[in-house]
Amino acid sequence: FGTFSFPFKWEMVSAGFWVKYPNPFSNHVISEDVISRYLTDNNVLVTKRLLVKERTFHMPKWCDSYVQQYKHVYVLEESYCDPDKKTLTTYTRNFSLTKFMVFKIYTYKRKGLLIIFFLN
Repeated sequence: FGTFSFPFKWEMVSAGFWVKYPNPFSNHVISEDVISRYLTDNNVLVTKRLLVKERTFHMPKWCDSYVQQYKHVYVLEESYCDPDKKTLTTYTRNFSLTKFMVFKIYTYKRKGLLIIFFLN
C-alpha cells in the first residue's frame, strides 16, 4: 500500500521502533506490555506485545452505535527483528474493532543507504 524511505541507518530506525511508546505524541497509548520475547536459532528476535490504546479517533455518526462501547482498543503486535538481514517486520492485530481494522503488516529493511518502510 505504501513505502517511505528513512535517511538513517537501519540500526537507528530499528532501535527507534523499540522505544516508540510511551512518548508525548502518542498519548492515546495507555500501556505496552511484553507478552513474550525470545531469540530463534537463526538469530531473529521474536517479540509479542499487547498494546492498549484509548479510542480517540472519530467515526462517522452511522458507526457510533458499533464502536461507542469500545473505550479502549486492544492490539497484539508480533515482531521479527533480523539483524543479519537487517529487516524488522511487525504484524499488528486489532482485537477490539475487528469489523473495521483487523490486520496490518509493516516491514523495515535496508536498501543501500536507506531504510525502506513498507505498509502491506
